[in-house]
Amino acid sequence: MAGRKLASVQSVHDVAPIEKPGACKTLVVGDLHCKMSLVLPRVTDTALSHCCDSVVLLGDLCDDWGVDGRAMVRQLEYAVEWKAKAEALKLQVTVLMGNHDAAYLGLASYGFTNEDVRDEVAALLSDGLGVRLAAVVDGRLATHAGLTGAWAHNVGIEEDTTVEDVAAQLNDRYADRAQWRSLISCGPARHGWGLPGSLWADRRELLCDPFPGLSQIVGHTPIEAAQSYEAESGGNFWFLDTMSLYRSGQPLGDASALVVGSGVTEVVPLFEDWGSAVMDFCER
Repeated sequence: MAGRKLASVQSVHDVAPIEKPGACKTLVVGDLHCKMSLVLPRVTDTALSHCCDSVVLLGDLCDDWGVDGRAMVRQLEYAVEWKAKAEALKLQVTVLMGNHDAAYLGLASYGFTNEDVRDEVAALLSDGLGVRLAAVVDGRLATHAGLTGAWAHNVGIEEDTTVEDVAAQLNDRYADRAQWRSLISCGPARHGWGLPGSLWADRRELLCDPFPGLSQIVGHTPIEAAQSYEAESGGNFWFLDTMSLYRSGQPLGDASALVVGSGVTEVVPLFEDWGSAVMDFCER
């Protein structure tokens, strides 16, 4: 693929910290796909303006149509710098792993990866961003693609497990290299032959077979706007992959994100005009 031009990476902007009340809120943001220098400044502004004290990125920072390896490394370097600046503003930042990121970390070779920068990307993801598989956000499980019942049963996660223990078990599986094969399991909706795992489950697979009684927040399946679904099993599901692009570079979604916590669940826009912003970013 020909390399797509991206806007040059600017320094992470300085923002004065805002005094936040005692209530805890989290801004959850979907797949970024090499648009970190465009999106992350808006993430900081949105988190602070909504009095959030934490940010969760749902993974897939790597890869996009036509983006070459060097451009991707620059975007990840920007993300590392941004994370440090955000934490200096007392925003706790958690970065989750997506299926595209997993390829560079050695779990798999799925997706359109840039082999020439694999080691650099792996170091930025692991050492710079501290990626993990799962987080708990206001009592909900946050992963890249979601926890299905069949995959959870196959890896030994029992139905009555608390959300905190589910997240811990997922993160422990990533810490144990012997467990990596199970993490890249991909179901038929994404052209795989296995059970849909937490890096690869499609929205249809997750909603057809959710882990019982567990509310979840995920990215992975591109959508036009943040969407919520109620499952018969009792769980609530938010889907937030709102910043993916068509191959042409046209935006598929509206760049909405989610503020959760302190009795609040609110869809928030990161941009007033996402279409113009992202097209300009990709063309420069």
